[in-house]
Amino acid sequence: MPNNTTQDNVIRGRANPSPRNGAGRRGGTGGTIALFMSTSILSSSLFAITATGVGVRALWVVAMALVALAFIDRMKPATPRRTAVVRVDNKPTPLYSEPERDQKWKTLASLSGGAIVLGALLACILGFLFTIAFEFVGGLLRA
Repeated sequence: MPNNTTQDNVIRGRANPSPRNGAGRRGGTGGTIALFMSTSILSSSLFAITATGVGVRALWVVAMALVALAFIDRMKPATPRRTAVVRVDNKPTPLYSEPERDQKWKTLASLSGGAIVLGALLACILGFLFTIAFEFVGGLLRA
């Protein structure tokens, strides 16, 4: 009898070794990865996304949503609809009333005074900022 294990397997009728037995000799890729890759390629080819497939799936989703909506609508309890009571006042109201002359003058005076005070405050702030900027630039030019 030969001492070679491969020859021994051939004589016994087991010429095709198990993929798990040779995993160490082939770098650890025993048949699991090859089996997974072949099944993933097969499944991706079976479930490939096409425009018609997406359209059909979208129609199925819309149809199932309408069926679910009709089913849920029928499950609502039968409650009588109550009418909402709304109180209505039929009093005439003026849309616009002309302000009096004294109110116009008071408003004009207060707006003018506020504008003068705000303008003076803004002028002081800008004056201080320009003074600081000119001093800084002048100091840089002297050096």
